[in-house]
Amino acid sequence: MLCGVICAMPVQIAVIDDENDVLDIIKYNLDKEGFQVSVYSDCESALEGFQSRTLPDLIICDWMLPGMSGFDLLKLLKANIRYKLIPFIMVTCHNTSRFITDALNNGADDYLTKPFKLKELVARVHKRLNQVDKDQHLLLKEDFKQVDQKHHDHLDSLKSAKRIQSAVLPSQNYFLNKYNTSFIFNKPKDVVSGDFFWYAECYDSLFVAVADCTGHGVPGALTSIMGNMFLNQLVFDKRIMDAGTILKELNMMMVNALNNQTHTERMYEGMDIGLMIIDRKQKQAQFAGALHNLWLVSNNTLQEYKGMRYPIGGFQLERDKTFKTHRLQLQRKDRIYLKTDGFADQFGKSGKKFLTKRLKSTLVSMQPFPIQVQQLELESIFNMWKGEAEQTDDVMLFGYEVE
Repeated sequence: MLCGVICAMPVQIAVIDDENDVLDIIKYNLDKEGFQVSVYSDCESALEGFQSRTLPDLIICDWMLPGMSGFDLLKLLKANIRYKLIPFIMVTCHNTSRFITDALNNGADDYLTKPFKLKELVARVHKRLNQVDKDQHLLLKEDFKQVDQKHHDHLDSLKSAKRIQSAVLPSQNYFLNKYNTSFIFNKPKDVVSGDFFWYAECYDSLFVAVADCTGHGVPGALTSIMGNMFLNQLVFDKRIMDAGTILKELNMMMVNALNNQTHTERMYEGMDIGLMIIDRKQKQAQFAGALHNLWLVSNNTLQEYKGMRYPIGGFQLERDKTFKTHRLQLQRKDRIYLKTDGFADQFGKSGKKFLTKRLKSTLVSMQPFPIQVQQLELESIFNMWKGEAEQTDDVMLFGYEVE
């Protein structure tokens, strides 16, 4: 924020913490500096305040809060052009590198651990405010209102990328026409998606994968094309029939492809994926997952088969990761679900996520419906939950009924 702007009007600072003593002492010290301070005890009330009052020039927020966490608020605000450039200082008792890295990677401008010195907090507030370019902020807001030629060029590029991605990936319509006791709820966040659906028919078995690539948009789409190519090689060329072995080999191929010696820096693209192999005659299935689980609903009871707690590629670059193969005995009318995390992570009107637990109970409650109708119900539920909120991530949910 420019000095002339700061001098012209009081700087608005929002402080969010569920401890009244902490709120009082931070407000007292910032008031002495001439700032105009608004305090909130939770993220929900803060969001209401941001909409009804002048936008804050800086936000100080605790991590652990009732309801929505400060970390979830950070991701929500940084994904919205209206709040994206507001400096965000995370204040929390978490002092491990993982929490600090997560906060900074998701848009936090600074990070303070409790207990902290008030002089240090005030100094960091001044530093962050001095780094804000008010003119650039206003220019970005103005650019957001006006769709110029660059926006059209960018949109055309995205549409071309979508056509290429659609041409490379297996046809979802072909799959649904052939396997009509199934559905694919696919709702990209952007024109192109980082979530992708893959299938193959080989050796009298049906191979199906649902994957969530790093990021969304064009980077995720490019990774999805690589994943599709590698999966085809593993099934059709290497003739691997074990789900866990396929993911082990897929991980090695992704790590080798993205981190060969010709690159000047390491790349951390990867994917979370759930892979199942169905023997339709024997009514048996295999499942292996990388940060993805499989849900089997049989007689209105949901059973969860868990994947491994690490991704394909990504920040964990080990080439020798192993993936457990679950073996399932299926019955007619059993229903199997694979999903990415976009549905459960979607924020609703209240600022809260839909959550995995609610999604599980929703699917169980929908069992009286034919499998094809479930997609329409899920889409309606998702849209009602999201309301006017921005879509958080790509969404993909696959359902399959055993014949």
